[in-house]
Amino acid sequence: MCFQHDGAPPHKARIVQQYLNETYGENWIGINGPIQWPPKSPGLIPLDFFLNACDELSREMHKASVREVRRRLDKCLEVGGHIENLL
Repeated sequence: MCFQHDGAPPHKARIVQQYLNETYGENWIGINGPIQWPPKSPGLIPLDFFLNACDELSREMHKASVREVRRRLDKCLEVGGHIENLL
């Protein structure tokens, strides 16, 4: 498994990068990570893979994904900002 972060300033913090190194070893993608991934990169390889994998998901799994996205958006609107610490 690989982890890819979006390059947001909090993700560049030394403590976050240390956690990623301890948790994912050489399998994370990001600024100053073992696999370099410049911010705002147009590369969509992980997303392309996910979209292709969607074809194999059941209708129920698609519905559950949509519900989860809505739940997260509602939470974001409720708190007015970042929600990672609330999920």
